[in-house]
Amino acid sequence: AVQRDGEELLIFLPLGSNRFERREVMVGRTAGGFTENLSGLDAPVEVVIEGAFLLNSEASKEQMCAGHEH
Repeated sequence: AVQRDGEELLIFLPLGSNRFERREVMVGRTAGGFTENLSGLDAPVEVVIEGAFLLNSEASKEQMCAGHEH
């Protein structure tokens, strides 16, 4: 599922062993539950559909924590 993080649109690719790659994408039209990919994915790949919002929230939280380390 496509997620918004500020101005970025992103998806998560499953890597296995509870690991995921966050990837910025550019999308086009949406219809019937499908979204057109304009850039960010080169070929048909598996993307996270369920739980993508949670992954985005966790990734954002980790970035904020990393930015506040002294």
